[in-house]
Amino acid sequence: MPIRRAEYKDMARIFQIYDIARHFMAENGNPDQWGDTYPSEKIISDDLKKKQLYVIEEKTVTAVFALMTEPEPDYSYIEGKWISDGKYATIHRVACDGSGKGIVRMITETFFPVYGNIRCDTHADNLPMQKSLEKNGFIKCGIIYTSYGSPRIAYQKIE
Repeated sequence: MPIRRAEYKDMARIFQIYDIARHFMAENGNPDQWGDTYPSEKIISDDLKKKQLYVIEEKTVTAVFALMTEPEPDYSYIEGKWISDGKYATIHRVACDGSGKGIVRMITETFFPVYGNIRCDTHADNLPMQKSLEKNGFIKCGIIYTSYGSPRIAYQKIE
């Protein structure tokens, strides 16, 4: 499935996918990571404006994620140690509609050759994401805290 930058025409579908993902997480023991409203319309809109929002699409958009190339402020402090402090890209807000598998693999295969150093974080209760990251070569580095104080397991994959 091809990955492309999201466009304004994708917004309704992107909101649907995030809604599906929130329900999936809540039903599978992870109700707190995104709650009922994350990511907000403003966050998604900002990601789109900054050209850091991507979709995976075959005949329809099935997944969405953000890929940032600026340093992630939440990653400045870690309980543990990053593998490398060099320039990195960050994957955030990965969600799918449940129709496909291998979303993290597709993201990694597309962007790891470009950046060679990718970081990601996830909630302790998000076992599917932890499993996907580890399956795709990401190493658990420690715990970071979001800007609102919530702990997240931090991962990094580097050449």
